[in-house]
Amino acid sequence: MIDSIHLSTLLTALFSEFELSGVSYLVLRNYEELPETTTNDVDFLIDPQQLKEAVCCLEKVALATGWTIHNLAEFSCWTFYLYHEATFSQVHIDFMCGIKWYSALFADHHIMFNARRRFKCFYIPSQEHEAAINLTTRLLYGGYVREKYRDGIANAATQVPENLFDVLSPWIGSQLAERFIEASKQRDWEQIERAANAARMRVVGANLRTPLLFLSRIVYDFVRLMRRLFDSPGISLVFVGSSDDKTSSIATEVAKAMPGTFSPERTLHVSWSPDREEEEDCMKLSGVCNTPLRNGLTSLGILLFWIVKFNYRWFRQVNPVVFRNGLVVLERYGYDLFLNPARYGLNLSCGVSRFFLHFIPKPDLVIFLDDSQASCDGDGKPSVFFRSAIEKLRNGRVVDASQSPKTIIEDVRAVVFGYMAGRAERRLRRFK
Repeated sequence: MIDSIHLSTLLTALFSEFELSGVSYLVLRNYEELPETTTNDVDFLIDPQQLKEAVCCLEKVALATGWTIHNLAEFSCWTFYLYHEATFSQVHIDFMCGIKWYSALFADHHIMFNARRRFKCFYIPSQEHEAAINLTTRLLYGGYVREKYRDGIANAATQVPENLFDVLSPWIGSQLAERFIEASKQRDWEQIERAANAARMRVVGANLRTPLLFLSRIVYDFVRLMRRLFDSPGISLVFVGSSDDKTSSIATEVAKAMPGTFSPERTLHVSWSPDREEEEDCMKLSGVCNTPLRNGLTSLGILLFWIVKFNYRWFRQVNPVVFRNGLVVLERYGYDLFLNPARYGLNLSCGVSRFFLHFIPKPDLVIFLDDSQASCDGDGKPSVFFRSAIEKLRNGRVVDASQSPKTIIEDVRAVVFGYMAGRAERRLRRFK
């Protein structure tokens, strides 16, 4: 649940700014408790010709009400994440420029705007449009009718069947529209779900009536995916610290601290470093870890092996998560190995091993948890060495880890949101 006072201030101001700027919009669903609160995101349908104006309205209102846009991404819609600067409350807002199943339209937004109705201080779809969108969206994407919308769909099928038919038939055909309406009256959702593939074929057929427009949307979506591949909306964080146990504990809590921006289902939290058994063997044999166990050639071979392994793991595990706007939290990663190779029995100078850092994928942020109460990093090397090395990195940040866990997590969250806000500002330039 999102902080009600600040959310209400933001959304009320946004509705007002839309009207003052002449932006056509609808709140598509889950609007009953708006603007006071929402348990999920806020879905807007925006006229595609007015997208830039709508984004400018959002920026203006956010600045005036104490919110910051800290992330945005272009999926099938434009997705904006905002946090409140005083409370760190987060909200997720979607701007949809059409009702689509991937690249295929299945509703006419012009007709929807003409038929919209007033609810409280904002606009929502007509009863038949709301029912049609709630029925077909999940059906086309997932092959089912979402349970929370079934009552509204059944009511529309009973109360305004002719209007509902007029909305559905241009996209799924007259026969299927009649079938869906009758099944909705009887609440026979299984019959509708069995016809999901038939509905998909009809929607594609309806879009093929304007093949050039359909092709242009497909090409645009391909370009959008490629752009997202090289500028992913998610974020990757690496934690390095004076104490392994404390670093692991803080990293675990940070992974849970931003649910309004990163869903738990899209969060990856792992520790990547040479096997613990290998490290323990190294310590037993050497007595102190900065005594070399291997010759230089063997050490170099091991380092190259880990470079390949880090790249492979990043490609397989990290890229898919950040591509889908997920959060990746890595403990230690390559920085522990490359900045302090003696810990793993590698007979390489720090300068040589640090050079090879250029050959592993770079996270968005490397956060060093600096505990001033710890005199060393656990193997005889002063923690100030790590702090100095991390501070020299362009993506390096230092957080005071001598504070209470709650304060540390708040500081880390502020660092992450600050970085993301800067990145979002760059992405917002395309709307200028």
